[in-house]
Amino acid sequence: RQGRSFEETVVSLARGRVQTLGSRLKVLARHVAAGSRLTDALDKVPGFLPAQIRAMLKTGAIMGDSRKVLAAARQTLGDAPGRAQTEQNNVFVYLFLVPVGAFVIWTYLVYVFPKFKEIAADMIGSTPPFMDSMAHWSLYLSMVAMVIWAGFLVAGLLHLGGPRLFSWLDMILWPVTHRFAFWVPWRRKRLQRAFTAMLGLLLDAEVPECQAVELAAASTANRVFLARAERVAADLREGVKLTDALQRLDDAGEFQWRLRNAAYAKTGFAAALAGWKEALEAKAFQQEQTFSQILTTGLVLLNGAMVALMAVGSFGLLIYLIESAVLW
Repeated sequence: RQGRSFEETVVSLARGRVQTLGSRLKVLARHVAAGSRLTDALDKVPGFLPAQIRAMLKTGAIMGDSRKVLAAARQTLGDAPGRAQTEQNNVFVYLFLVPVGAFVIWTYLVYVFPKFKEIAADMIGSTPPFMDSMAHWSLYLSMVAMVIWAGFLVAGLLHLGGPRLFSWLDMILWPVTHRFAFWVPWRRKRLQRAFTAMLGLLLDAEVPECQAVELAAASTANRVFLARAERVAADLREGVKLTDALQRLDDAGEFQWRLRNAAYAKTGFAAALAGWKEALEAKAFQQEQTFSQILTTGLVLLNGAMVALMAVGSFGLLIYLIESAVLW
């Protein structure tokens, strides 16, 4: 608003020793001060911003006005607090409850279960079959729980690595990471939301449809989404209407319907598609929360099942020994 460029603002922030943006701000400012454009400097400091935000800013530079993409970029960054809150709510279950239950099972099998077997052998000459069965099933369930817990621990460590680690992993494992991001329902909806926001801005800027689709898809920083968008662009070059070609990116057809109506709106594509972006975010949030609750509940039930098997086996043996002693 003050008329300064992004590059001037970055240098000003670095000279003002702003701590909020981390130590990489100084590195970014050095590249900018050396004459690099902001988009080029961001590529040299990949850990400063996520890949999707960098792609959005590049699209804005191509449009000639990067300020227009700031709202979409801000909304994308705004997803982080919601995910962080979800992770904080579940961290107790993921990192504490599951290993505690597994530790209890391990302690029982190492110290308590052998003593029970000795007592049973002294009193009745053998261990009841149901006791071994209960102990084995409890052990199997605890192993499953620990495998799941180890997976979440690795995912948490990767998350702590930040954008730099994810950029490095994308260079090596992108066929896995990008496909995973595309096929997870709530992440795919957020990719569609970013695509929708950028496509509306590009169409309002009168960018040709083929180029608009490709640039909007590039803003998602997802190669699977980009590959589908390239097929959409190919259809457009063959004369297919935009609303029909976009079926490759939206099987449900709702986006096509909204885009068709946006073409008749006087407010522009970006404003007409605002409701669709909000709907995508609401669905993504709902799906993510549902999955989180199902997973958390499942782990709690799994933890309870292995402890219950241990308890049933122990008390069952005690009852069996008491009944045997009475008969004896």
